[in-house]
Amino acid sequence: MFFLILLIAGIFIFPATAAAHGMIWMNQYKNWFDGVQWNIVGGFVAFVVIGYFIFRLSIKKLSQIDLLDYAYGRAIMKSRWYPFVFQLPALIMFGFIFYYLFLGSYYFSENPGAVLTWTLWWALLPLTFILVGRLWCAVCPFAWISDIVQKFFGKRQRVPVWLARYSFWIVDGIFVFITWFDRVFGMTSRPFITGLVFIGLLLGVVICALLYERRAFCRYVCFLGNVAGTYSMAAPLELTSKNPEVCKQCTQKFCFAGREGKPGCPFSLVIPSKEGNRFCTLCANCIKACPYDNIALKVRPFGTDFWRRIAVRFDESFFAKMLVGIVILQNIGMLTLWNSISGFVSRATNITNETWLFTLVYFMTISIPLALMFFTSAISSKAGKENVIQNFARFGYAFVAVDLAGHLAHNLNHFFGEGKTILAAFAGLFSGEVRQIIFQWFLNYGTVRVLQYFILGIGVLATIAITYRIAKRTAQTKWQLAGVMIPHLILLLGLMALNFYIFSLPMTHRSQNLI
Repeated sequence: MFFLILLIAGIFIFPATAAAHGMIWMNQYKNWFDGVQWNIVGGFVAFVVIGYFIFRLSIKKLSQIDLLDYAYGRAIMKSRWYPFVFQLPALIMFGFIFYYLFLGSYYFSENPGAVLTWTLWWALLPLTFILVGRLWCAVCPFAWISDIVQKFFGKRQRVPVWLARYSFWIVDGIFVFITWFDRVFGMTSRPFITGLVFIGLLLGVVICALLYERRAFCRYVCFLGNVAGTYSMAAPLELTSKNPEVCKQCTQKFCFAGREGKPGCPFSLVIPSKEGNRFCTLCANCIKACPYDNIALKVRPFGTDFWRRIAVRFDESFFAKMLVGIVILQNIGMLTLWNSISGFVSRATNITNETWLFTLVYFMTISIPLALMFFTSAISSKAGKENVIQNFARFGYAFVAVDLAGHLAHNLNHFFGEGKTILAAFAGLFSGEVRQIIFQWFLNYGTVRVLQYFILGIGVLATIAITYRIAKRTAQTKWQLAGVMIPHLILLLGLMALNFYIFSLPMTHRSQNLI
């Protein structure tokens, strides 16, 4: 069955990509491969492939190991200085960044705070979510500030029911607004505007810390936390119970409530009812608070949460699917193709105002994939004999692989295209300026493009595997499995083909878009 899926992938993705390019396809290939640093590409590919197979072959043995059984792992996670020892450097670094965002150069390429924010931190952040889950949320300076404010001034009221119930939709709206705001006002290109957004986040953190218990902002309001939670479902590390029976007999629920000055979970999770990594930040509060030493840090296959989840949520799945359109739009926005698309929409609608034109294209880019996803869910649900909404919710997690592949490939362009300024930006924290041209590459453009295609290829395989596993959980027969899976798989592979086409076109950098 798996080989049949691979065959379907070949049937759809390669002709679709080739058709998108037309007759220019082969000529472009000749130019792409000129000067490619194949030794670097080969080393990167070998590292990923060999690492994956070693991990895959040893996962049964690894899953039986509790990393907290090792002295170093236990010492780190139970230390009173964890995670503060990581929070302090992050706080100092963000202090420098804040200073330069407001008092440094107006231009992105000359501002060390802006370069370190968008070229280093933002580019590497999704990778940390995949490898170590929401660990950043435990290190984040905003979380530390929230704890301090709440400790001395907070009322510690319970979060309102409406906020807890509709938090996903609230965060979805904030994320849509921030993405729209970035394009219209140039948040990533203008350091001062980036600083204003950070100030807005800081105000939100302080207000929530003053009013509500625990890290209410981080769980219910932070748009970055929603992205982190979605991507972290792919991470191979998970905090879980060593013995669920011990947890059942624990009436105090110390992992939630805390014990003897040791705080409980900042996200109000209870082990073992905690399901997956969606809200776990690996802050280790539960490890320190549990008097029975019944918390384990386990290794598991990548992406387990996507098909293992028992209680799927429509709002959670909706965000994952909405990200597809937003990631595509972010990539198209860096292409000359954007001018062609906006020009076509302008002529069709007679809209000439750039803000209104972008707003229309923006919501079209989000809405069209969502509409197609509802269509494939309607077809798939008939084969699976279930509700359309349930089907939409279950298979929404398969689209995270598309989001991640597009997001990582996009960030690869920024990191290697603008990356040499990172070292200059660190030096600029003391001199106040970045004395290096932003278009000096770590790797040449052809090499980066090949690596981007490799990442998209991994995304294709991950998409197929996740879709198959989700469908297999409920399908009773092979024919039902095919009927449930194929409609979604066709759309997913079509979206990946679109990503291949987008990344075949030359992309601009932030400083090229400065006004």
